[in-house]
Amino acid sequence: MNNLSAIAFLLFFLLSQVTISQINQPGQNSVLNSTMNTPNGGYSESITPLDAPPHKGVVKESGKYYIEVVVNWMLSSNNTVFYLLKSDGKPVDREKITCTAAIQRTDAEDEPQIVKKYGLNAFSTHLKSGEEYHLKITFKKKKKEYTAVFQTSGK
Repeated sequence: MNNLSAIAFLLFFLLSQVTISQINQPGQNSVLNSTMNTPNGGYSESITPLDAPPHKGVVKESGKYYIEVVVNWMLSSNNTVFYLLKSDGKPVDREKITCTAAIQRTDAEDEPQIVKKYGLNAFSTHLKSGEEYHLKITFKKKKKEYTAVFQTSGK
């Protein structure tokens, strides 16, 4: 009977330790509201897409939204991808928005770019590498426009 009590106590102790360690793991947050991953893998309620771009691009604020641009010069097509992000870093449903892109030049009018749907919630265009660009991205949602200008190095 004594051994059985000792085994039961040991089993209870081990199970309670597993449960406690699962609840209190470092980096977990018990708040289930809109949080984003931070660059170091933790969680924080104050992180915005400006602080931790969800697609590792460049983010600018535009009204109540954020615009993220990701450029990969190594791709032979669709090398520039853009997202309209909510404050929690999640992309706005692409079916509810439209997007335009234009290269801005100081000595000429804006040069509209062909914009295509990309993936589930993004849009893309293809820029020639080797040139520096000022790329104006405009999203339209319910008759409101959200715009940001990004500078690329072309390299």
